[in-house]
Amino acid sequence: MPCKREGDDTVKLIAKRPCSFGGRKFYIGDEVPRDLVLDPASQEKLGILSVLRDREEEPAETFTREQADGMIAEAVAGLTGEIIPAEPYVDIIIRDEPTGVVHAAPEEIRQVFAIMQANAEEGARRIAEVTDENILILLHVADSRKTIKNAARERAEKLFPAREDPGLATAGEENADAGPEGDVS
Repeated sequence: MPCKREGDDTVKLIAKRPCSFGGRKFYIGDEVPRDLVLDPASQEKLGILSVLRDREEEPAETFTREQADGMIAEAVAGLTGEIIPAEPYVDIIIRDEPTGVVHAAPEEIRQVFAIMQANAEEGARRIAEVTDENILILLHVADSRKTIKNAARERAEKLFPAREDPGLATAGEENADAGPEGDVS
């Protein structure tokens, strides 16, 4: 048997095709004990084994999927000069919206559905914490409850006072809501 050299314990040998070492059979994906192979480098060149070296040190830092997507988007933006969103957006076509389309991120859509599944009072409380215009527009358009529609409209007026956003008030509601309204701010 070959002598074990220093550092060999950090090497794994994986069979790339059926083979035999030391009288033992190994199949694709099996780990072959290091002490059964005389020259792993030549076996790797022949395509019989893959030589995998384990890193002894721990990686400096690990990242979540969202962090990695963000870093990739930043790198692409640096190369092309354009910003690519890390998260795919969904185009939601809305008849009453002036632009006709709301570009919503999956997280925004999840938040809309969470609010729509809550009762009206709880939904209105959650809307008071929303800071995203897309969420407010989608709630106003998709939820039929007057409490939710009003809460979304009032929150949008408070967050975006300079905008006159007809997407948050349809013609039918403008007539229904006519009358004195208190100051929202």
